[in-house]
Amino acid sequence: MKDLLHATLKAVGITLVIFLLFGGWVTWHMSKEGFSFPGPGHQDYSAYLAGDYSVYRTSPFEIIIAPGGYNNGTPIIPSVVTACATDGRYILAQRQDTRQAFRDDPKHTWKEMDPESTNYWILDTQKPEVFGPLSNGDFTAKRRQLGIPDSIKLIPPRAFADMHGPPASLENVKDMPDPFLPMPK
Repeated sequence: MKDLLHATLKAVGITLVIFLLFGGWVTWHMSKEGFSFPGPGHQDYSAYLAGDYSVYRTSPFEIIIAPGGYNNGTPIIPSVVTACATDGRYILAQRQDTRQAFRDDPKHTWKEMDPESTNYWILDTQKPEVFGPLSNGDFTAKRRQLGIPDSIKLIPPRAFADMHGPPASLENVKDMPDPFLPMPK
């Protein structure tokens, strides 16, 4: 019985040492500059829109429209994109800024959507050129000037991720809610 207890304690000790060594290696490796986890979170996505442009969601407050491998001079639609649409050339987007959720306490860094900051953008993927931020009225006037039909409706970005390949028609998803964002008004 004493031998069995000794063997069990030895096995537990060896397991603990291996765990601590491996845990130390993981901690050291994660602290290295440039480390990133091996993939996106389960709610992250990217989806093709038009031209070289896609919508990218890397967190609830990081949803942008950009081409792959863009730089500072590349026209993009910055975060947080709350709705978008495309006719194959133009990308339309509604976006909102974020604000500190607990404005009375600067120690809290939680973010929330700022409903008073809604603005609109139009991106021409052929030039490429971006117009925005625009008020709702300026957005409507600019899309008419560019000849973008009213039938192109803004939908949650997640709807594009749920499609496979370029969108042929958006009629089937125009009212689809994004489970991760409030519905655009």
